[in-house]
Amino acid sequence: MSWTIEEYRQEYINNVLDESLFEKVHENEIFIGKIRDLLVNDFSILNDIEPIFVQETVVPGNKFKKMVLSAGSIEDTANTVNLMYADFNSREAKTINRSQITEKARLLVNFFENTLKGFFDGAELTANYYQFARDIKDEVFARKSINKIQLFFATTDYLSERMTKNIHIDDFSFQGTTFEVRVMVIGFSEIYELAKKEFIKEDITLPTIKYGVEGIPCIKADIGKHNYDAYLAIVPGIFLARIYDEYPQQLLEQNVRSFLNTRGKINRAIRNTILSPEDSSNFFIYNNGISATAKEIKTISTNEGLQIIEFTELKIVNGGQTTASLASAAWKDKSTLENIYVQMKLTVTNEQDDDFVHNISKYANSQNAVRQSDLTSNHSIFVRIADLSSKISAPSSDSYNKITKWFFERTRGSYEQGMMKMTKSERERYMMTYPKSQRFTKGDLAKWLSADDERPYDASWGPEVNLTRTEVYLKEQWEKDDSYFNEHFYKTLVAKGILFKKIGETISNQQWYIEHRGYRDKLVPYTFSKIVHEFKKKNYYIDYTDIWLKQRVPDEIVREIEKASKIIFDVLYNPKRQHANIAEYAKREVCWDVAKKVPFTINNTTIDILVTKDELKTEERSAKKERKELNAASAMIDAFEFGSENWTKFKQIASNRGLINSYEMGIIDTVIASCKSGRLNRFTEQKLIEAWTIKSRLEDEGFDVTHY
Repeated sequence: MSWTIEEYRQEYINNVLDESLFEKVHENEIFIGKIRDLLVNDFSILNDIEPIFVQETVVPGNKFKKMVLSAGSIEDTANTVNLMYADFNSREAKTINRSQITEKARLLVNFFENTLKGFFDGAELTANYYQFARDIKDEVFARKSINKIQLFFATTDYLSERMTKNIHIDDFSFQGTTFEVRVMVIGFSEIYELAKKEFIKEDITLPTIKYGVEGIPCIKADIGKHNYDAYLAIVPGIFLARIYDEYPQQLLEQNVRSFLNTRGKINRAIRNTILSPEDSSNFFIYNNGISATAKEIKTISTNEGLQIIEFTELKIVNGGQTTASLASAAWKDKSTLENIYVQMKLTVTNEQDDDFVHNISKYANSQNAVRQSDLTSNHSIFVRIADLSSKISAPSSDSYNKITKWFFERTRGSYEQGMMKMTKSERERYMMTYPKSQRFTKGDLAKWLSADDERPYDASWGPEVNLTRTEVYLKEQWEKDDSYFNEHFYKTLVAKGILFKKIGETISNQQWYIEHRGYRDKLVPYTFSKIVHEFKKKNYYIDYTDIWLKQRVPDEIVREIEKASKIIFDVLYNPKRQHANIAEYAKREVCWDVAKKVPFTINNTTIDILVTKDELKTEERSAKKERKELNAASAMIDAFEFGSENWTKFKQIASNRGLINSYEMGIIDTVIASCKSGRLNRFTEQKLIEAWTIKSRLEDEGFDVTHY
């Protein structure tokens, strides 16, 4: 029986309450984190948003207005301030109507207005709402980089059937500047549909005439029969600027590079070319152009040739800096972008294959200084970690006095997907085996590894950017020696997760955090990296095997966490820090350089429970040897069971394509003879392993040699 929306709502609420209790943070903060995840990963609306709580406040006098805020962020590349109201109702579900949402939306706009009028100017300097308010004022008054206010209303209640999700709020004007106001509403029905994977994100259609362009000249490339069509086009700069202004995140969601700002050397060069009267007419020549994909396009034939008049699901996979710089010049610098044209290579994917689009993005960027790991959910690393998580049981602990397992969510939403069609009793058994607190994602994995690797600045970027950077290290290690990813690696990984969670819990209980509440997602990885760094300075390491066996962090290390976290708090909140915005400061390596230098004394009792490098290496060598033996035995069995007929077909296809050399063909010939005879000896066993390695290598490189 499928999970009804009412059942799922209760489970969702219980999950938020459990996480709130476990993480020692307010339930609304957990809810905001879940909505942030939807907005970033499912809707592709924004890059990030952080909890910033301003209680619904009635302000006396005429200067300031009643206001409220649950979370916020600034995306200067999109010229946007994001403001959220999170309505977490843990009781019986209510129905939310248009007027209730409109009221909260206006209160969010009031927060923005009060900020510009100076309401927070006298606030405590360390309060995160003070930091946010100061950043808004800087962007509006000093850099003049904001022209949109994006409002989000998220609730665990249901939306009225008569209410459309398009809520209109009048644009806001202040001192002669008008800010466009947009509203997005997420009711619990959307949350439920996303969990079931039945939510369909509406395609974005871009008629060129809407953006002031009658048609875009193009040439269709004659490249034979493929599952895609290819075009070369000349795109007016104003068209790119206007569509980016409306859909900044959605337009670049497949771009492997993040356009950060116009302050970098490359982006300044683009901007200077756009604004220079001498160079702007040569922009088409100077600029490398963009690469894009679309689900569908509409074209017309004119006297001047073929023209594109509409795009469906246009994605810029290379050229995000160019596009955002054009938009910035149009808005900030009031450039008309006259005579600015950009060459575009367009791939129209007849089948909307996300992996195919991702690969276009990867290879489009490969000629630039971008390190792209190309790890997807199906990569062998993640497949192996998922396999280990399904096989390895965690020891009983203080929390669970029975055998449980940690659940690696290799594909997004797979933990809940597994429960959607279970009966109530099946779900209960499932959650007893895989407790919700023992579920972890690729983003979690990346946070744990980067914190342990002393890269807290990467972890501070958020899951998507940090995962991209961490994947580079994972792939390098896999290519060097895949036996590294063994049971010891998995158990150590989970132990790092246990430590990461304990650090968050410990910080939440500190009085200085209770008084200030903010930047917890920065404090945790920095604290983790700080204790790792200080232990290494003394040639000691955390005994992750002990944490795995006990499923808990020793009290001695908890005491070190308490000291280290206060040091990190002081570093982040230091008024003399090199960047005013704490969130941005934490993303910079210079912040870690400062934190590393702060003196730290380790208690002698802590040293007694740490391990040496030699002890670590002994464990790792033993685990790698076991993994290699297991890999070899498994490969031998798989190769033998593959059979002589399949090996014969494999050899024929691979040799015809020039994928294997004569030596490798000889190995496969030996394997074919062995499979036919059914006889094995030490020599043929080794050849079976070598043949399976050849097959696996070709498949990892993306060659389709699996269908014979």
